[in-house]
Amino acid sequence: MKSHCNIILGVFLLVLLVVGCASYKISRDNSEKIPSIKTWHIRLTSEYDVFEKALSSDQQEIDKSEESVLLKCDLQLRDKLSYYLKNKYQMTLVSDMAAASGFMRMDAECRWGYYDTLDVTIYDLEENRLAEIEVKNGGDILVKDSDAFAEYCADAIAEVILGL
Repeated sequence: MKSHCNIILGVFLLVLLVVGCASYKISRDNSEKIPSIKTWHIRLTSEYDVFEKALSSDQQEIDKSEESVLLKCDLQLRDKLSYYLKNKYQMTLVSDMAAASGFMRMDAECRWGYYDTLDVTIYDLEENRLAEIEVKNGGDILVKDSDAFAEYCADAIAEVILGL
């Protein structure tokens, strides 16, 4: 009986390790506008920083490659989120902000080889904040890997944008 309980406990802990634990919090401001937005642009906060530096500096800074300034883990998270939003939720994402009717500004924190948090702020083109999502990865041994965390974040975004 005791070994049977140990096996069940071991399986339970293994499931927790594989699945991970994460949570998210949503705050809505003008979310009634969200259903009217059909095309979305995703931008990392660090990408905005690069753009703002280019605007306020000389030509040498403008010529600096955006890729050299952005963190590789942030770019990977953005690409994975885009994949899930396009393929799992059939959202229309565009790379050119001029072609979008709304945008998501994302700030990811990568720590010790995994994503710790992702903050998403959703805007219309007039830069009115429509909603915010704060996603936290599990702590300690209950951390989602990068693919599972990206899918979990996409699920939270889809809940807000698609009303799921």
